[in-house]
Amino acid sequence: MINKFIKKTISKITHHTNGYFTLSIDNDGLTYETGQFARLGLLNKENKLIAKPYSYASNPNNDAEFYIVEVTGGAISPQLKALKVGDTVYVDKTANGQLYPENIKSSINAWFFVTGTGVGVPISLCSNPEFLNKYKEVFIVHNVKCTDDLHHNEILANHKKVNYIPFISQGDPDNYNAGRFTDNFKELMSKYEGNQELTALKSQVIIIGNPSMLKETVEFFKTEAFSFRGEDKNIYVERYW
Repeated sequence: MINKFIKKTISKITHHTNGYFTLSIDNDGLTYETGQFARLGLLNKENKLIAKPYSYASNPNNDAEFYIVEVTGGAISPQLKALKVGDTVYVDKTANGQLYPENIKSSINAWFFVTGTGVGVPISLCSNPEFLNKYKEVFIVHNVKCTDDLHHNEILANHKKVNYIPFISQGDPDNYNAGRFTDNFKELMSKYEGNQELTALKSQVIIIGNPSMLKETVEFFKTEAFSFRGEDKNIYVERYW
């Protein structure tokens, strides 16, 4: 198993609020496209490699970055969070995942529906002109528990084509949307017009997150004439855990 990995050194670690953190490593020897994921691994006390997949939140032309949240009692995230600059981590030599630019169709617009650390995927994709040039506008609808879980507002605001729409499911939403985006699909579809309109004829929908959210979101868009398979496919999913 370990021969599928490359041994890398942590070049930077950024600790955000509420257990979120970003690991940075140089991309020398790594092969990936924007939107893909790779397994990160650490050796345990028995010298066995324990690994779990995480999405790239970066462009292959820059240092590789992974946006992660610590899961209490998790198999590897607490150990990854405890790493320091200069420590070793193992990374898949070759990435996986189907959410790369060539594999997502062109259309008038693209809509991401993501939860938590799933926002790393659109951050990666929107760093790639090949992806952005396929659409007149891109929307990132992002659900988190509280406003302290939003860590990329400035990065996303720097993209002229990108519209960032956070939803806050618990506590004070401040100036953001309150609740879950799965309860607001109809409102989103009625709010936007023209090149921004969310419809099967104009949009590609990309959904990233936990299984229950994926199921609920896919089922809704299927009732709106979106397609999950075949030549008319315009729904793309990536499941977390």
